[in-house]
Amino acid sequence: MIEAIFFDQDNTIVNTKAVAPRAYRRAIEFLAQKMEVKVSKLWREWRGIVRENKNSLDPKIRSLNYSFNKLCKNKKWIKEAIVGIEKMLHKELELNPGTKEFFKIPKGEIKYILTTEDYPHFMKIKIDKFKLKNYFDLIVGNRDIGSMKPSLKYYEIAWEKFKLNPAKCIYIGDKYEKDCEIGAKMGGVTVIFGNKDKRADFQITNFLELSQIIKKIDI
Repeated sequence: MIEAIFFDQDNTIVNTKAVAPRAYRRAIEFLAQKMEVKVSKLWREWRGIVRENKNSLDPKIRSLNYSFNKLCKNKKWIKEAIVGIEKMLHKELELNPGTKEFFKIPKGEIKYILTTEDYPHFMKIKIDKFKLKNYFDLIVGNRDIGSMKPSLKYYEIAWEKFKLNPAKCIYIGDKYEKDCEIGAKMGGVTVIFGNKDKRADFQITNFLELSQIIKKIDI
């Protein structure tokens, strides 16, 4: 019997990649205007900073505050730029296909855990907008464990809290290394959402497919 399902948030539950790049670009355009520099130049510089730190597990180094402060020393402008991103995310983000319908299906004794390395303010926007607390028994963010993904700590909190057998859990996300690999090593079932990765046990593009997987597997 499945004891729990671990869900990634961005690009799994929420269609973040459909909105975030445009929101970031708009923030850079705002900063460029304030700083009186070319947008293309500032965008390249910011992208370079992001690439340089993309593998860091330190949430502070991966934060927008950190990368924006590398570009601009005016904290007021940075705050305004980030508020602009927040407004755009709140307005345009949507749940991915089948998500709302899936969470209406009775889950019985299965625990639902949301894991996210999202920035705390952006995480709150998504949790509040989509009322995610109504769906999940536990939400684990990078502030709770002090690390970005991949990290065993995202799972250990739930394994210990609910006395779970890691091998009797499903691990679903859009990136295998970040969202599924640890679960696979523990003997669990892995599901990739929205991407193709043959290392995962299943690949889906609609959350209603997950309900069929739950019926099929016996762990």
